[in-house]
Amino acid sequence: MIQVRSSWWVTTRWGCAQASTSLTAAAAGWLLSGLTASPLINATLPVLLLLPVLLPLPLAVSAGYGLQWLSLLLLLATALKLVAGVFWVLVAMLLLSMGRQLSRLPLEEHFLQQYPIPRKTLNIGTELGQIAGNFLAGFLFPLGQATLQFLQALILLLPIAPTIRKAQHQTRSAPRPQVSFSGRSLLQGLLFGALFALLPLWVRQVAAGQCLDFGLALTVYGLGRILMTWLPSVPIWMPYIGLASILGLLPSLPGWLAIAGFLPLGILAARADFSLVDRLTGASESDRWQQFLRFGALGGVLGSLSIGGLAQVLGLTRSLPLLAIAFVLTGLYFSHSLPRSPHPTNPE
Repeated sequence: MIQVRSSWWVTTRWGCAQASTSLTAAAAGWLLSGLTASPLINATLPVLLLLPVLLPLPLAVSAGYGLQWLSLLLLLATALKLVAGVFWVLVAMLLLSMGRQLSRLPLEEHFLQQYPIPRKTLNIGTELGQIAGNFLAGFLFPLGQATLQFLQALILLLPIAPTIRKAQHQTRSAPRPQVSFSGRSLLQGLLFGALFALLPLWVRQVAAGQCLDFGLALTVYGLGRILMTWLPSVPIWMPYIGLASILGLLPSLPGWLAIAGFLPLGILAARADFSLVDRLTGASESDRWQQFLRFGALGGVLGSLSIGGLAQVLGLTRSLPLLAIAFVLTGLYFSHSLPRSPHPTNPE
């Protein structure tokens, strides 16, 4: 019984930290889309979130935790109009991502070493925390707008605070794992980076939606990614064709139907990720995921900037069909260039 309670409490604390991050990112994205209608500037936000993943940053739990607090205080000051402008929102998001990158791995290792919980349990906390954060982003905005969102994100950082000092003592310098280049992972990251880079702006301007709609869309997408674990494998081209079809339909769907469309979007996106990782060349599953995440992040940076520049020139409504075409072409390319899965991965 004590072990079950310990596992539950550890997973909850870890999940709260993940919820804080996803809530902050979603709330900042919505805030930025209200401050500027420029697609290129809005696309800069996800670039700053992904950029620290590509940098050889040291492991520093206390510094990382402090940067996350500083980020939220800056965003709170922006929401209260104590500081003005787009610049501080972007600076805050870079600080948030750097803080997360500095502290995530040592904290994760601390929980796994000090408490009797498997990694799968911690992963569940991550997924549920991200979903909860996205839901809170939509739910809290009508009640107190950005101020309440960022205050809640600060509160969600508190449960993990007692662990920071303990994890800091255990922090050790760890070399970044060497992974071989993966052009296919980069392409996958480019597509999904482009897909989500302008989502807040698209919901606000094209769909005439509210922050609640934006938060619910992200929540439903996260639920879809979890549901994928109970579905069978499909040919590698199928998720991309399905994603393109949904992207083609979304602009014409009314309100709640458009939000519901993010459920199959999440299912297909997760299926595409696992199918690609199964076919990468790393020796172990961990190596293949490292390869996928590293070059997927690089692709996400390129995809965000590309769709931002494209939408800046052509407009939001014209850029979405081009993205759908890119998904179709990628699915066809993968179906001809990738072998059958030599490393069947269990998504659970």
